[in-house]
Amino acid sequence: GTPRGDAVRAVLAEQGIRAKTITADRLGDPVGAIAGLVGFRSARVPYAGDVPENEFMLLCNVSHAQVNQLLPAMREADCSVDCKAQRTQHNRLSPFDTLVQEVSKEHASMTSDQG
Repeated sequence: GTPRGDAVRAVLAEQGIRAKTITADRLGDPVGAIAGLVGFRSARVPYAGDVPENEFMLLCNVSHAQVNQLLPAMREADCSVDCKAQRTQHNRLSPFDTLVQEVSKEHASMTSDQG
């Protein structure tokens, strides 16, 4: 519901990619459940841990070609999301908050090395 979030959703819609906003209570869900994969369920109890402050985008069922069109479109609309990942066979089992934390740490490490 923020102007920035609206801009991200608009770019995704232009690219034919459906957006879904994940609320804090779902951060403990497996990535597979967030992605809507068959056989995955939400966590039994709502997430009660610390909520990440950074933005995060999980790309599901988005082709390499779509990503190559999406990223420049987001930059052009001035709504790039620094921390993002694609849903993979490996990360589908991880709790969503763990994926967000790992990608955020990697991003922080990579950007601090550019000084």
